[in-house]
Amino acid sequence: MDYRQQIIEGIAIGIIIVAIAIILFVMKGQIPNDYPETSTDINVDELQTGDIVSVSYRNHLGIFISFWSSSTWSHPGMIYKRSDKEIFVIEACRYDKEWRGVIVIPIDKWIEFNKKNILALTKISGPRICNDILENALSNIVTYRLQRFVLNLTRFFWV
Repeated sequence: MDYRQQIIEGIAIGIIIVAIAIILFVMKGQIPNDYPETSTDINVDELQTGDIVSVSYRNHLGIFISFWSSSTWSHPGMIYKRSDKEIFVIEACRYDKEWRGVIVIPIDKWIEFNKKNILALTKISGPRICNDILENALSNIVTYRLQRFVLNLTRFFWV
């Protein structure tokens, strides 16, 4: 990549960052301030396969997701209780290099990642979910990777 192309791409990235900041500032005023004040206490002993746990992020990305989805909750996951001692959350996420993609994460690790955010629990109300069916579905999806946003703006300037 030559020097001129790097400068143009840097300026373009700067303009996009400023535009995103302005959009987030405007969006924050359009999102109702209905965030819960406290987290739901999640009693691990009462969790069942199929329960839904949700996270509400108060950062800029959480605000964007709330605006886009018209929901307070930015990030849901489903409980998978393999046994009384083995409880997991199934979700698509990017916590760090180890925990990204469609994952099955231990509940204690999930709580650790999300402890600074607002958490909620919705108990399953329908029939119980059979672990065999869930494990079969998991074997099909855990190999999926989340797509990454790749920014290459120079193609817009060089025709």
